[in-house]
Amino acid sequence: MYGDKFTRSVYTHNDLGYLTEEHSRNVIYADPSSGMTQPDVGYDAAIIKMQNSYDLHGRRVSQTTYNTSGVAKTLTTYSYRGDTEMVDQKAYKYVSGVAKLNQATYFSESGMRNAAGNQVAYRYVVYQDN
Repeated sequence: MYGDKFTRSVYTHNDLGYLTEEHSRNVIYADPSSGMTQPDVGYDAAIIKMQNSYDLHGRRVSQTTYNTSGVAKTLTTYSYRGDTEMVDQKAYKYVSGVAKLNQATYFSESGMRNAAGNQVAYRYVVYQDN
């Protein structure tokens, strides 16, 4: 009576065409030989998997990922300077509902760009769990 079970993902985009959210749900399809006319026999509630936020210039400023229960798992933030070059990227892990800084990459500290403005170095930091 029942056929395949799989995960269906649905993507949401903003007016500029950038991905803003991804949701997924498990879907069960009817076995075609059963004579059922409705292909979707059942499905789980949709669970959010990922969410992006953008600034007015279309640059991604944050991304949140979620576990299979829809609870926030990680948060990554992105900072930019006026000429759109990235200043830093910070990754947080959620521990008991609190976002804790886990790692960071810095791109705009002294000596990280040459005279032409090209990136020549960066600093990567991993923070210990508390």
